[in-house]
Amino acid sequence: MSRLEERSADTGRTLVLLGRALRFLAPYRWAVLGKLGLLILTFAPMLVLPWPIKIIIDHVILKTPFGEQAHPYPPFIEALLSPLADATPMEILFWVA
Repeated sequence: MSRLEERSADTGRTLVLLGRALRFLAPYRWAVLGKLGLLILTFAPMLVLPWPIKIIIDHVILKTPFGEQAHPYPPFIEALLSPLADATPMEILFWVA
């Protein structure tokens, strides 16, 4: 058996080591959960940012009516855009930007 084979860990052994390491974090669990929550919140704007840009390009610059764009919006975005269906491009720009 080579040294590489001796050092390689299988999945079970890896999970045991991970469990042992997580026990050291037990006294700080609320701090760790708080930091993970803040980390998720920092990614939220990056996930939402493309939608206002698409709305501005499609409906303000290209003046495409709602419902006629090449790639439709997901349902959660369509629910937010329904009040803007009859708006002018300047009104859309005002509400999105």
